[in-house]
Amino acid sequence: MLLAPLEGTVVFPNLRSLMHELSMDDSARLSLILSASLRNITFSGGLEVNLFADDGIRMVCKSVRWLERLTVRSKITSLEGIMELSALPCLQSLDIRFDVITDCRKALSRTTETLFFPSLHALCLGVSAYEIRDVDATTLPPIRNAIALLRAMKTAGTPLRELSVELIGSPTQQTLHSICSSIAAFTPLLTACAFHLHHLHPYPSMEVPANATDIHSISPLLQIPCMHTFDTYMTYFVPSNPDLDLMTKAWPHLTELTLGDQSWESSSNLTVDHLAAIAAGCPTLKRLGVNVSDPPGSNALCVVSQHTSLSALDLGWSNITRNFEAVAIFVGRLFPKATVSFYSRNLDGTKIWKKTLRATQNAERELLGVVSQMKSSSLS
Repeated sequence: MLLAPLEGTVVFPNLRSLMHELSMDDSARLSLILSASLRNITFSGGLEVNLFADDGIRMVCKSVRWLERLTVRSKITSLEGIMELSALPCLQSLDIRFDVITDCRKALSRTTETLFFPSLHALCLGVSAYEIRDVDATTLPPIRNAIALLRAMKTAGTPLRELSVELIGSPTQQTLHSICSSIAAFTPLLTACAFHLHHLHPYPSMEVPANATDIHSISPLLQIPCMHTFDTYMTYFVPSNPDLDLMTKAWPHLTELTLGDQSWESSSNLTVDHLAAIAAGCPTLKRLGVNVSDPPGSNALCVVSQHTSLSALDLGWSNITRNFEAVAIFVGRLFPKATVSFYSRNLDGTKIWKKTLRATQNAERELLGVVSQMKSSSLS
């Protein structure tokens, strides 16, 4: 017969690593498994448990004083949990979704009075970037609180070495520039940096800002030579050739680059010159995602294949052309070690389709076998 553990005891007192899915009422279970010996914790859970992520963090801070790594897949919606985490003396890695809407800028500005993440070396920060109007004077779009959090870390001397920021939404140019500036402030210390911007697909009624293609909004990131990932899933981000030249020179170690959203009808169509500039300037590139107005010509793709060793290539174009079969086979031969994904729409523009050709030892045979299927599905 199994005996229930005594109140105040934990089930696994020597546990070092924990992966736990949060649920609606987790206090009792967490009290049984949060051992003081834990060093690595991952919390997962859907949107319905967002409010309980804050409770879980508070319990962690109370029970696991010497925690070193924490990942929280649900949203953090209150500042209290962050403030308690900031006092953990050994926390080295933090991966969170920070979606606090209560204006906490004043509270964060006072963090210099105490230790604030004294051992944190790696931060992965996800933020909702919707520029909604303030409901009242006490609320704020989460992205602005995230800017305040980064500034507080910088002011307090948090020793960040690795920083990854993921924005989900559509921030204004000014707000985007502000958070990029906050990221760039850590440049002297950083050894690795990643930036992701997932812009929602615009509806016909949504207006695209007149200066949306201006690289000025992300210009502070050009000060970060250790940038290894730059993904902008925006339907209207089209850097000019001078802009691309600036980006490739600023980020000599770039391994992942996405410009535009390949799975959506996009105005972010690049030219042959764009592709050549990217390839020549980014020899360390492993993954590339771009939109083109037509299937890229052989010269452009040859330049890309000669200067890079891609393991993944995402190509999107708005119109199916008659030479699609030849292009597909040609691309497969140029990038035999890469997984190549083609994105487009039906001729009537009503259906997005995607076909992926995975790298194999006999890539050409695979290509020849699926090309007819690709063509028929694209026209169905």
